[in-house]
Amino acid sequence: MVTTRRRLCSAVGAAVLAGFAGCIGDSGDDSETGSEADPDDSETGSEADPDDSETGSEADPDDSETGSEADPETDAAGWAWSGTLPVETVVQHYDPSCSCCSRYASYLEDHGLAVEREETDDRGAVLNELGVPDDAASCHTVEVGSYLVEGHVPLEAVEELLAEEPDVDGIAAPGMPRNSPGMGPPGDEPLSIYSFDESGTVSEFTTV
Repeated sequence: MVTTRRRLCSAVGAAVLAGFAGCIGDSGDDSETGSEADPDDSETGSEADPDDSETGSEADPDDSETGSEADPETDAAGWAWSGTLPVETVVQHYDPSCSCCSRYASYLEDHGLAVEREETDDRGAVLNELGVPDDAASCHTVEVGSYLVEGHVPLEAVEELLAEEPDVDGIAAPGMPRNSPGMGPPGDEPLSIYSFDESGTVSEFTTV
């Protein structure tokens, strides 16, 4: 797929690359369920809601580490997963010093996918070679079947992509959205996922 999608595009935008810096290494402030904006959050809840626990809260006692009675396919981090993909193995291109890239790979593996990891110290070159436009760029790229999945895209959107088979090169969660798999649990607002094609056009694909 690399050779069929190869095209020249400009170097990754400085703003996007600057955003990647927050992912390289681990500042210690982020957790899989919290963020710098809310440093009191922890895996077991927050000071604002001390009754929350890893297995749920008083407001929703039926929640468990793997979901709730109403939605048994919701994983421990709160991300819905409604089935299986028509692929078993995917390839992730990533910077080995990026902790959130590793968390996203673990998210895929936790949902039954085998992840072949391809290390790179030049993300810009990989994005150019695969044909990911600057506006769609994130910190890692995953090859899923004949498509590219750029960044922290929930499997719900990947499943939609493979089911609909649109005439695009792939889908993306540009940058590193806080409330995305590997960057924290779902937030109050829907997460926007975009499609992109070989012409460099980026369009809204879905929200999850």
